[in-house]
Amino acid sequence: MGTRKKSYLIVLALIVLFLIVFSSTVLIVAAQSTSPTTYAYITNYDDDSVSIIDIASNTVVGTVKDGIGDKPYGVAATPDGTRIYVANSGSNTISVIDIDTNTVIDAVEEDIGENPTGIAVTPDGKKVYVTNHGGTNVSVIDTTSNTVIATVKVGTHPWGVAVSPDGSKAYVTNDIDKTVSVIDTETDSVILPTVPIDYEFPGVIAVNSAGTRAYVTCGNSNNVSIIDTAINTVVDNVPVGSYPWGIAISPDGSKVYVTNYNDDNISIIDTATNNVIERVDVGSKPCGIAVTTDGLRVYVINSRSNNVSVIDTATKDVTQINVGSKPCGFGQFISSVPAPKVEEMVSSDPVIEYRLEDSNEDSNEPDNEERDSQEIHYHEIINQVTNVFDLPENIYDFSGDLVNNFGELVHNTGDDNNIIVNPDDSNISIVKTSEIPDIVKLILEHPIATALITIVVVIKFKGNIGNKRKRKKK
Repeated sequence: MGTRKKSYLIVLALIVLFLIVFSSTVLIVAAQSTSPTTYAYITNYDDDSVSIIDIASNTVVGTVKDGIGDKPYGVAATPDGTRIYVANSGSNTISVIDIDTNTVIDAVEEDIGENPTGIAVTPDGKKVYVTNHGGTNVSVIDTTSNTVIATVKVGTHPWGVAVSPDGSKAYVTNDIDKTVSVIDTETDSVILPTVPIDYEFPGVIAVNSAGTRAYVTCGNSNNVSIIDTAINTVVDNVPVGSYPWGIAISPDGSKVYVTNYNDDNISIIDTATNNVIERVDVGSKPCGIAVTTDGLRVYVINSRSNNVSVIDTATKDVTQINVGSKPCGFGQFISSVPAPKVEEMVSSDPVIEYRLEDSNEDSNEPDNEERDSQEIHYHEIINQVTNVFDLPENIYDFSGDLVNNFGELVHNTGDDNNIIVNPDDSNISIVKTSEIPDIVKLILEHPIATALITIVVVIKFKGNIGNKRKRKKK
């Protein structure tokens, strides 16, 4: 091995040693974040309680009873992973659970209709829609004040409710009328006409992540009706098991999972063909069902066997978790994982403006000075939190010469590029990681290692460029 290579490896080894020894520095502390725990909240109809399952360990870690009303049914988690809303069908109230403490912190007791059953939260977390099965309306709750701000008249005996991914519409099943009402969430009024369903007792409804299809279980007909949301019309019906009850869709939209209440199993529908491709046995009288955000597991609530079946979506292996008496919740009962919180390094973080260096002189883009600059806080870059700040599209496609000035921080974009921030020069430069030797790539998963190593590589390239210039002068 040549002297240069040996020296290079020694430098890399020293960098790794530096990371280990000084792992308590401000930079590394700022980069650390604790992954929040995800829970499944299972309403126990007979116990007037909610069982809390830790998704990581698949164990019941607590039970919420204080503050839960009579006969809890539907459950909805807020998208930011901070609150759980529980519809108490017997007391006509809504309980609000704080996920951090797993205690009831509020209750909506006024202006909720009779027998609240289904419940859903808008993607922005600002509104909650509650179906009042004993009547003909839906209650709309403002999550800031936890008060009812609107009552929307729909069909007879509304049961299930789901909100479109863009938050513009709420879909409500009316089991007596055999219809689905579509609510404009901006005006909280029904868009006419309603959607007729071909079969009796449309129950639970789910909308795919693209917002293009709504899937409805039809209990007495053993079918799932599929609505094209662009035209609000049923475009297909899929035969499943006996008395389909709950329904959930995989995050990628490729699979629909349906509980068959009388068969003690679930049907798995392939959305490409709208055919059932598999059935999986679960507990007795399955009702509610939900999929984890990564799509790796499906949780099925079994109301007669008083447990929850956990299905591995890859192997279809099933494990059981015992909960309370007559669990029967439905809706999004698995809490979302909120984005990691950015830790403040100091009380006032320095703010930089950045712009892109354009290597294409013939580009029609305006000069750097004319581009809109954006602000980025140092701690946001260090923490490498996705979507905390928006980078322009072309930053990922940027390809240009290495610049002589380089910054102190590196943000790994995950697409073979590293962004080097140059606060003094108010710009951002891109270094292709393909230019870095393979041995360096072995430890690139470590964000701080990425930063230090890339800086070393830039220095090395600077040296090479400098040497070439010297040779040319000679």
